[in-house]
Amino acid sequence: MSENKQVFIEAASRLCLNLTQENLEQLGNLAVGIFEGVSGEPETETIVNGPEEAPAQDPKEELRGKSISSGSLLASDILPKFIGTLKKYNPEEAKVYEQIDFNSIPDDKLGDLTEEIFKSMDTIAPEGCYFGAHEGDGADFGFWPAD
Repeated sequence: MSENKQVFIEAASRLCLNLTQENLEQLGNLAVGIFEGVSGEPETETIVNGPEEAPAQDPKEELRGKSISSGSLLASDILPKFIGTLKKYNPEEAKVYEQIDFNSIPDDKLGDLTEEIFKSMDTIAPEGCYFGAHEGDGADFGFWPAD
């Protein structure tokens, strides 16, 4: 066994007995030193805090290609589902619509309200998507890729 490996093993054994963040950093630096001694090339980046975490994914991405309501065009069927989705991704915006009884709204006002809810839903669409009816099924509303 090479002298460098023996030194590393002894140091690692001592440091692992009392594992702290400082000891992990020392252990990482020791390993880098041994690597440089073996390869002759310095390591360009050292990660001493464990594996690098992947960047957090936008929670709205789970909506991509997802149908929210299908099989009905009745406002009383579809709008509560839209608002339920909106509540999960933009609760402040959803509060505006949550108390509405859609059955009591006159038809001439329902179109305007539906349009406003569609606009709100579009604000939570994943990047590159829109909220609306599916191309092949006008009664399937969801978040579809924009062409």
